[in-house]
Amino acid sequence: MHMHETVARYNELPMLNCNGALVLAVQAKLYHWIDLLGISPAVVEYWPASSAACKAGDVDVLAWMQTKGYLVGSRHQLLDCATHSGQVQVLDWIHAHIDSTVADCTNRPFWPECDPYLGACMSASVDVLNWLQKNTDIVLQYSHLSNYFKSASGGNIKVLDWLMQHVDFTWIHEDLCQIALKLALPTATRNACLPVLKWWRKTLVGRELIDSEMPGEGIPTNMFDSACRTGDLEIVNWWFKDSDPLIKYYTTRDLGLEVCKGWWASETDPAEILEVLYRHDEIDDIEYCIHVASLTGNLRALEWFLPNSSTSHDMASFMEALTRANHGASLLWWKAKVLREIGEVSQPSVTINHEYKNPIHAHIIKSMRISAQLQHPVEACRDGNLSMLMYYQSEDRRYFQKLSEEEVETCLMHASMGDHVHVLQWWRTKSGVKITSCVCASLRSQGSPAAQRWWATSGLCSHL
Repeated sequence: MHMHETVARYNELPMLNCNGALVLAVQAKLYHWIDLLGISPAVVEYWPASSAACKAGDVDVLAWMQTKGYLVGSRHQLLDCATHSGQVQVLDWIHAHIDSTVADCTNRPFWPECDPYLGACMSASVDVLNWLQKNTDIVLQYSHLSNYFKSASGGNIKVLDWLMQHVDFTWIHEDLCQIALKLALPTATRNACLPVLKWWRKTLVGRELIDSEMPGEGIPTNMFDSACRTGDLEIVNWWFKDSDPLIKYYTTRDLGLEVCKGWWASETDPAEILEVLYRHDEIDDIEYCIHVASLTGNLRALEWFLPNSSTSHDMASFMEALTRANHGASLLWWKAKVLREIGEVSQPSVTINHEYKNPIHAHIIKSMRISAQLQHPVEACRDGNLSMLMYYQSEDRRYFQKLSEEEVETCLMHASMGDHVHVLQWWRTKSGVKITSCVCASLRSQGSPAAQRWWATSGLCSHL
């Protein structure tokens, strides 16, 4: 079938988003399996496969698809997809093998306006940009300038240089600063691309597109969060030491907190980044940072905060943070470092307001001689937290025997309602509590089906 007829046939179909065998074969470079297995692709698969082949820059697949009659799309559309590959040879092939009279493929779901220059910027290929200028009459779109510069800021200053040389500067003189501040610089920062950051500062300052003082309020941003969380000291250093006046245009928040959220899975010491942020007043709430570092087990951040927190309050910020620390590694660190530095004599009276449900945490807290709230046995039965019940018993062998019959019944009721048969079994065999006939009569028909079966077979209700 001639390509003109193929496109016309495809455009008559209902608009569908298809990922059939042809698309998968093209993406996996297994297109010869289509012939080998005798598969006849549905027409609805033609455009997704054509687009995928162009974006992959695979000339062999395109030639095969054209031979089989599966290739659809106008020259402009196929070039638009092919620019994403960054490969000039696929552009040459499309230019040579797709007639300029082939109609657009209109039956495409969620397809934005075609702009091959945007694909070239995204693929960071100056060669593709030059090819488009030389071989087509497609022009740069003023309405797409922000997307051009944002995409190019992902990592290639040569593409940025190309854009500055080929875009009419009268178009962008007033817009470039806002494009940089709101789109390009955040993109470069999140991609950790220092050369692009330096390029933008040099361009904006050199062309006098930015004032040395930020007028009005700064731009709220979270673009530094990733660098702080992953420990990219190079990016953080540049922004807070060398980016002036760009940094003045942003309003940052809680960057110390972002450091404390991360690092627990990182091999890099956060001390240097915390030091940079501290010197530039970017750690807003030391107490809350310590809270978060304690909650996440971020011991390296805690190590930095220990000597840097206020000594005028006798470690008040650390002791406040301790009221929320519930990470086992953090608790051991508190015991080994903080309380040792404070000393037993000067240690303030501390009560931990967090409810601990883990017996290991409870044991650590006890060894620190600090008062803490533990999960109540009723709540432990409701949650099926048998380990906490066993902890209570290990601390006092007669703990559960001291409970009233009403308290025992409440515990067993919650275990039954929660389908925690293992907790019921523990109460019968290990708690040291005699389950009375009144309790058995009250609970044998309550709870989940599994709990009711347990009561029926437990032997506790046989005399009822």
